[in-house]
Amino acid sequence: MKVASLARELRVPPQMLLNCLRVLRISVIDEEDGISEGDVALIRARLELVKNRQGKIKNNEEAIEVVLKGAKSVGKRRRRRQPSEDPPEEESVDSSKESESEESVESEKVTEVLDAPS
Repeated sequence: MKVASLARELRVPPQMLLNCLRVLRISVIDEEDGISEGDVALIRARLELVKNRQGKIKNNEEAIEVVLKGAKSVGKRRRRRQPSEDPPEEESVDSSKESESEESVESEKVTEVLDAPS
């Protein structure tokens, strides 16, 4: 279905419907672009939801205005922090050396206790 024909069916200006589609993240460029039946169902459901929640809204044009007002602004994408210059691999190697030295100390203690005269 084309955007222009859906706009006629809903009795709204095509430009307003285009704005609503963009808010709903449906990729369209102009009135002649086609949209899938799933997207059409999504639009109709959203308009009905707005009409039911807002009892005073009777036509689709007002419902689309509410959808446009309620649209959240898209935030900026944040970048991940760059890892510090110290490679974390060295730390893991050091910690493994420490754990090995701790194990050897513990094994020496166990050996001393076993070798001790009773």
